[in-house]
Amino acid sequence: MAAAASLPSRSALPRDVDIPALPGVGITWYDRGGAFPGGLLRIGYLLAVLAIAVVLLFCPAVFLAMFLASLPPEPLTERQARLWMAERLRERGYGTAAG
Repeated sequence: MAAAASLPSRSALPRDVDIPALPGVGITWYDRGGAFPGGLLRIGYLLAVLAIAVVLLFCPAVFLAMFLASLPPEPLTERQARLWMAERLRERGYGTAAG
């Protein structure tokens, strides 16, 4: 990751340069440079990942719902063919403990 460009100090700026104030930060963002917003983004990303991990850890129904949503529905003809084949195999002894 490339280092943020350093800004000249506030005392080195001409007097007519006005540093815009950001909500919640004021004008201190200028002294901190570009590292401050990057740090906030990293913390926000970490908190989002942790929140998702906690939700998935304590709510396994989310995993189950994602799995079931990925399964295509079984058409009636496929179900009937599968049951018919299973019945034929049982008749021949393949579905028993001995087969």
